[in-house]
Amino acid sequence: MLYSLSELKCGELINEQIKEFPFNSYSNRYSFYIEYLHNEIGMIQTARGKLEEAIAAFGSAIEYNDKSKVQRSMSNIHYNIGVALQRAGRNEHASMYLQKAIQGYRDDLARMPGSAKVAGRLGNVLAEVGNFTEATEFFRRAVQLDPYDIDNHSMLAKALVVQKRYDEAIEELKKAKQFVSQIGNEAAELKFQRDIEQIELEKAH
Repeated sequence: MLYSLSELKCGELINEQIKEFPFNSYSNRYSFYIEYLHNEIGMIQTARGKLEEAIAAFGSAIEYNDKSKVQRSMSNIHYNIGVALQRAGRNEHASMYLQKAIQGYRDDLARMPGSAKVAGRLGNVLAEVGNFTEATEFFRRAVQLDPYDIDNHSMLAKALVVQKRYDEAIEELKKAKQFVSQIGNEAAELKFQRDIEQIELEKAH
């Protein structure tokens, strides 16, 4: 992926902002912001294919949280570093961080049982490690909590297709298509129709 000059400049500006803070500033006032900046750098570097730089940035975010006076959920960053490590071929370390992400999202969902975003993220990381059966449960929960989020429906259908549960996937997409039709989202309705046709073709083969 090629980054525009503005995006590359953004990465440089983030680095400059981090330099303004002393490395041992672990107070609640600054640590969240520094963790966020390191995570942003990690995301940019991952997209650019600079995986070692991304892993280092995510690692710095985790280190700041570990030393901070107030501990925050690291679920997203554990997931991000796990994916970067996986792409770099460091599967053992990737598995460790992905498992931390799974446990973190479980804890997050226990605190926020009504969060569709957390349910969907837990589904994503479970799918990442190949646990599609349980991933399906959390994608379904995300759909129930927020049926307006198109991605929730798509991820649920994809998880079902991976398990060759084609009829269930088609049924879920038909319900999603009906819902978005009722709220006037024509683009989503067309997308779901195309997805249904694709699954039907895959099922036929």
